[in-house]
Amino acid sequence: MHGMSHLSVATKIAAAHSPITTETGLGPKRAADFGRPAKVPMISAIVFKAVVVMAVSATCAYSGPPPLEDFVRPAEFGNAAISPDGSYLAVATATKDNFGVSILRLADRQLSGGVRIPKGFRARDLIWASNNRVLFRTAKITSYAYGLRSTGEMFGVNVDGSGLSKVFFTTAFDPMNYAYANQLQDIFSRGEGRVISALENDPEHVVVEVNKYRYNKLDRHDALAFRMNVHSGKRELLTTGPTVDFASLTSDSAGEVRLGVAYSEEYRLQYFVRDVLSDRWSQLHNESVGVSSPPASWIDRGDFAHLALRQGGDTICLVSIDLSNSKPDVSKARKICDPTRDLHSFVPSFDGKTVIAAVFDDGKPELVFADSGHPDEAKLKALVAAFEKGGQFLLPVSSSSDGKKVVLLAYSDRIPGDYYLYDSSAHRAELLWSTRDWIDPETAAGQNYVEIVARDQSKVPVLLTTPKERSQEKLPLIVIPHGGPFGVHDSWRWSGEVQALASRGYMVVQPNFRGSSGRGQASIESARFGLGSSMIDDIVDATRWAIQTGMVDPARICIFGGSYGGFAALAATIRHPELYRCAVTAFGVYDLNKMKRDAWFADNQVLENYIERYIGDRKIRKAQSPSSSISMLKSELLVVHGLEDTIVPVDHARNLIDDLERHGIPHVAMLVEGEGHGFRRRKNRLEFLEQLIAFLDRNLKDREPAKATDQSH
Repeated sequence: MHGMSHLSVATKIAAAHSPITTETGLGPKRAADFGRPAKVPMISAIVFKAVVVMAVSATCAYSGPPPLEDFVRPAEFGNAAISPDGSYLAVATATKDNFGVSILRLADRQLSGGVRIPKGFRARDLIWASNNRVLFRTAKITSYAYGLRSTGEMFGVNVDGSGLSKVFFTTAFDPMNYAYANQLQDIFSRGEGRVISALENDPEHVVVEVNKYRYNKLDRHDALAFRMNVHSGKRELLTTGPTVDFASLTSDSAGEVRLGVAYSEEYRLQYFVRDVLSDRWSQLHNESVGVSSPPASWIDRGDFAHLALRQGGDTICLVSIDLSNSKPDVSKARKICDPTRDLHSFVPSFDGKTVIAAVFDDGKPELVFADSGHPDEAKLKALVAAFEKGGQFLLPVSSSSDGKKVVLLAYSDRIPGDYYLYDSSAHRAELLWSTRDWIDPETAAGQNYVEIVARDQSKVPVLLTTPKERSQEKLPLIVIPHGGPFGVHDSWRWSGEVQALASRGYMVVQPNFRGSSGRGQASIESARFGLGSSMIDDIVDATRWAIQTGMVDPARICIFGGSYGGFAALAATIRHPELYRCAVTAFGVYDLNKMKRDAWFADNQVLENYIERYIGDRKIRKAQSPSSSISMLKSELLVVHGLEDTIVPVDHARNLIDDLERHGIPHVAMLVEGEGHGFRRRKNRLEFLEQLIAFLDRNLKDREPAKATDQSH
């Protein structure tokens, strides 16, 4: 398989401080297919790759680009979790569009059990309730932009595939058509359930946080914490959250809820600490205004809480406070900070005793080690160094209770994702599987992270993807602004959409314009009222920078985006017809005032305040909406939308199409039944990719490269 040839897998570490050595053979070896137990008929047939020795494959002659189907085909393997005793591995799987959970017995690498989930749904958040039972939440596949959206349901299954039960459910979805065995549904349990503690000493129960669906007007209750039976779903209320709205709760290793994080109506992040004896919450910290969602808090076995805080500074830092102190003082806490980048996540030691590293990411992830003195930190450093030699970024994703067995995820711009099993005692990592092993990293396009200087001298992170095969000195360029726009950013890693374009000869630029997450609060604040102005300036500056590299034909540039990216593609093309030959707006906002009127989050005061603070008042929204200046559009437009879109209703696309026709502007429309804010059906994603590339080819490749006016100013 293509993806089985990119990295030596038998990574052996002689000692924590010894250099990594690798073994190579003549080529990849695949284990025999693991069979399905006869008594577990619901399990999809799955091939697990248990590989001991791998080698870099010989370079092959270029035989043309991969089929577009390869880029829309879903990953066969998702998140994985190892059992507390290290005996089993649960993994979210997808073969032939059949999603499910499969459980692998690690002693002999045989499939021991599992469950199938109906098409269109996927398992997420695998949590081991005990050594013999795993819980998982279900999510609906929604789009490339939003990925998976939780249905609110939670299920449990035993390691042999028996004992399947729904332990948490709502009235919103019933994806598995599972009979309601226990009528637990009421106004105080409607919403999303999330396990926050597996209760190590109680295999029959877990602690779950229950929140109303964000922005759902029907669900009006605090965040709640329950002790829940992992078989029947029966719950006992433990405590309520610190506020009367959505709050993220964190428990300690004993299952006691200790921390809460919530947004105020002024869009301030509020941090609370709970006194267990009195069951009272007190405010620990009140953040400045911000739109980036921080990483989840975590409490280690030593009673230290690890939080993501700005603490009066510009960037988000990892802050560790001692909860054994009756009055924790955030100002005296330990910190790991980066002056220019926000904290993205943090890495606990394999045994869960402390934090050993933090991840900072404004477009390319980087591990910063904590100098904790914990032996796992030295082991992780050695692993990271070894995988960096193969061009991959490495993170631990799950570990056994004693930290001796660890699941690792390694990925890169060319490799979608490889899962490894690491034995920390033997210092050995073994490849389990590749998430998309049909992707050949030898033919994939490389992606570079660069910082450019915008017109106001601010720095803008940009991802530049260059085709593997170049048939021309100067390439056609596709600019892809991300959605959001606030609080999200594109990051260095494999992307099916980007790789598909690069495989067809297009260079791709992805600018993380101001307002994107990862660069601190000042960058976000500088984007206020700038959806159609300062953000667009950054996107245009990134385009002109690409021209200045000398690799781009300035006469053959198109811009394409989804959601806010679709808004930006249209706005940039209207403002700069000399720069963009064509544009693609997918699920895009056309009229900001209409978005405000018809918002799916209507009557939510937090988001009403967000719009006023960051997007602007009615006058600003009208001036910056493409609907106010559509007559100035000079380029051909591809309009893509799902008819069932509840985030940006299809009326935005229909109104845009009506205006295009009234002004005689050339366009192509693709309005698809049964799809929402993004396409979830594989055949529709493929059809969209085919239409996208055909549209780009007609506007860019079928046009002779021509001299263009200097666009570098």
